[in-house]
Amino acid sequence: MVPDREAYYSETGCVQGDALGPFLFSVAYATTLLHLQAKHPTTLIIAYLDDTYFLDSVPEATAALASSGEISPRLCGVRSNLTKQECYSREGDLSTVPASIRGSPHAPPAKGYDGGELRCIKMLGGFIGDDEACSTKLAQRVESHLAALPKVKALRDSRQHSTAMQAQLCIARYCTNTQLVYFLRSMPPSVTYEAARLHDELTADLMHSVIRSGGGTRRERESALAQLCLPVRLGGLGVTAQTDIRPAAWVGTFALCWPALVRLQPEIFGEIDLDTSDLAPVREFREAHAYCISEHERMSATWLSYDQKPHHYDTDGEPVFRFHPRGLPARGDLLPTTEFGLECDKLAHAQRTFTQALSHARWLKHYGSCAMEGRREAVRFVAVSQPYAGAWLNAVPSKRWFRISSWLLRVAVWRRLGLPVETGGGEGTRLSKHGKAYDRLGDMAQSDGHAGHAERHTSALAAYAEALRGAFGTSRVVTPDTDRHAGWEEVSPDYRPDLDLRDFGPGGERQLGDVKVFSPIASDGDA
Repeated sequence: MVPDREAYYSETGCVQGDALGPFLFSVAYATTLLHLQAKHPTTLIIAYLDDTYFLDSVPEATAALASSGEISPRLCGVRSNLTKQECYSREGDLSTVPASIRGSPHAPPAKGYDGGELRCIKMLGGFIGDDEACSTKLAQRVESHLAALPKVKALRDSRQHSTAMQAQLCIARYCTNTQLVYFLRSMPPSVTYEAARLHDELTADLMHSVIRSGGGTRRERESALAQLCLPVRLGGLGVTAQTDIRPAAWVGTFALCWPALVRLQPEIFGEIDLDTSDLAPVREFREAHAYCISEHERMSATWLSYDQKPHHYDTDGEPVFRFHPRGLPARGDLLPTTEFGLECDKLAHAQRTFTQALSHARWLKHYGSCAMEGRREAVRFVAVSQPYAGAWLNAVPSKRWFRISSWLLRVAVWRRLGLPVETGGGEGTRLSKHGKAYDRLGDMAQSDGHAGHAERHTSALAAYAEALRGAFGTSRVVTPDTDRHAGWEEVSPDYRPDLDLRDFGPGGERQLGDVKVFSPIASDGDA
């Protein structure tokens, strides 16, 4: 490793995220692996950092494991953790395996282990072996790793911090949401279903608690749950349902890994035809791929009909077309199975591309259920699906100007998901600025609240006008909305502006202007 050939041993580990430590370990360990391979030429040796696997007949694999225990300490100073050594064979005779190795028929029970042969084994984080056993193990892992969700539910605002709900949504979206993705990529959809269902069930319970949906009817709560699982740019909260993305995740696995497998082990994987192989994982890949392609074709045809056939005509006789979300990938971006063995840039992001097709299908399904409830629900869902309508959900409260108080965020989420708005009193007990009763869904509060109509715009206009007056003088800045005798009609008889600016510009011109409120946080990744 160094010119004077001084030896350095891995003893204390390195800082989390440091790439140099694992790299140096791998370089040093490579010599040991080469010696092991030379001694056991028929054994397929797979290693990822310090995780080493020996694939061969039972006697040969057992011998290779024994050699590792002798060669590794001698060449690189690495000793095996004997308590983690395991063996598995679906059909082989394991009676010759020492009792010190878990999975041997002679192995005694231990913590987390019932003793005897294993029905599955953990390899590089995923489980392989009997499908039922793998499914059970993965479900147990999900239950264990999400056991802390009640602590997330318990988060509350304090005197110093008022963003507990924002933190809860960030945890649900960026932490809880990612717990299962690796396993969806390393295990077939049929094996991951139960774990994904459990994950979605626990996450749904968390979200109902966070958004406080208890005031809604059963249908409203179910509708809110279906919507919040959609991406933010499709009107949801971005809390992905793992059961929905399993097919796309499995397609993504083959897209990323299959070309490398064929290149590295052509004698094994080069003979496998993805279009005809009867291997169970390959069959599930074809099924998942076909499902995603069919959903994409259905959505592509639906959106095309929306774009070509007018929904109605306005008063000027101009055609008005139905809304649908943008961003459905082009058909050419969803590669056929025949191209999955090639090196192609489109394969690098296949999971995301195929998932988008499924997300659009779920959007249309939810829109249909909203439309069945009536025009109001359909309009609400279309409104929150507009570009940038979910921009505020991307705000992370690490910066002061991105922090949203829990009471305000909760009301915004209620409105977005079509849940009733808690007003602190019974329906109709409080009146709007113009004496109208508030409804349970908050429509009257939105259009005629305590501060009147369009309060956000009015507040922004007042603040902007005050700043201009401070800089240029009171008489030069007029707001026609509050000063109805300012004489702006003489220059704009058909339209009342937000601002009437006098003596602005080199020639002392009179300028009219409008104030528009935009969010700087984009919910559309392309914006």
